[in-house]
Amino acid sequence: MIEKLEKSNVRLSSPSFIRWKSHLSSKTLVDGSPRTDRLGYWRSLIHHRTKVTKDWGKHWAVRANRGLKEIGDGRWWSPRFFYWLKTKRKFPELFTGEDGLVRHQMVRYLRYSRALTDMLVVSQKRALLLEHNLNAESVVWDVGGYIGEWASDIDRLYHSQVTVFEPVSLFQQKLTHRFHDSSNIQIQPYGLSNSNVTVKMSMDGMGSSQFKAHEDDAWTQLRDIGDVFRESNLEEIDLIKINIEGGEYNLLLRMIELDLLKRFRKIMVQFHDQYHPKRRARKTRQRIIEEILKSHSPVFSYPFV
Repeated sequence: MIEKLEKSNVRLSSPSFIRWKSHLSSKTLVDGSPRTDRLGYWRSLIHHRTKVTKDWGKHWAVRANRGLKEIGDGRWWSPRFFYWLKTKRKFPELFTGEDGLVRHQMVRYLRYSRALTDMLVVSQKRALLLEHNLNAESVVWDVGGYIGEWASDIDRLYHSQVTVFEPVSLFQQKLTHRFHDSSNIQIQPYGLSNSNVTVKMSMDGMGSSQFKAHEDDAWTQLRDIGDVFRESNLEEIDLIKINIEGGEYNLLLRMIELDLLKRFRKIMVQFHDQYHPKRRARKTRQRIIEEILKSHSPVFSYPFV
C-alpha cells in the first residue's frame, strides 16, 4: 500500500488521504513513516479538526444570533412579550373591543415595546396626547396630520388655531373634506423638514415615510421649517406635534440649528427607530433631547413608540 501511494505521489499528510483512510490504518502507516510525514499528517489532522470545530461554532453562532434577533423582534419568548401579557391580564379592558384590537396591533407592530405598553396603561386614565393648557387663541402646529384625528380632538377640546402640515395628496383630500366647515383649521399641502425639497414617499397609511420603499410611492413636497416659520409672522407657537415617520430627526436638528426650539412653548414628538440604523437613531434622539431640555421641562417620555 505504501508503494502504491508513492507511485501516485499522494503525500501521507494530504487531506484526501485522511478522509480516505480510517483512523486505525492511517495511524499504522504513519507510525512507520519518516518523521516529516508524521508531522505533516498530524498538522493536517489538527487543521481538519479545527475546521470542523470552526464550522460547528459558526453554525451555533448563527442560531444564537437568530434567536437573539427573534427576541429583539418581540417573539413570544421575549421578555417584552411577557411584560405585555402581564399588563393585558391586569388591564383586560385595554385590549378588548375594536379599540383594544387596534392597540394590540400597535403593540405587535412595535415588537411589544415596553414603553408603548406603559403608555397605553397611563393613557387609560389620562389623555396624555390631549392634556394641554390651550384656548381659542392658542396656535397649534400639527406636523404629519395624516387624516386629522389629533387635530380634530384639539379643535373639539380647545377650539385653537390649528395648522395641519400633510404632504401626501390622498391625506390632504381627506383633511380638506373633514375640516371644510372649520375656519380655525388650515391645511398646508406640504411637510416640514430641514430644506425645500421634493421627495418620494411610500403610500403606507399612517406609516407613510420618505425613508422606506413601497410599491406605491408618490412625489411630495417638503419645506424648510425656517422659511415657514418666518412666513407665519408669529413670535411664538403654543404647541407643535411632530409625527412624521423618521423625518423628525432632520426637522428637529434644523430647529436646533436655527435656534427655533424656544419659539415653541410645548413640543410633542414621536421618535422612530425603524427607518434608520437603531444605534444612530438612539444617539441622535439623545442629542436632540439634551438640546430640548436646555429650554423645556419633560412632561412624559415613552421612547420609540
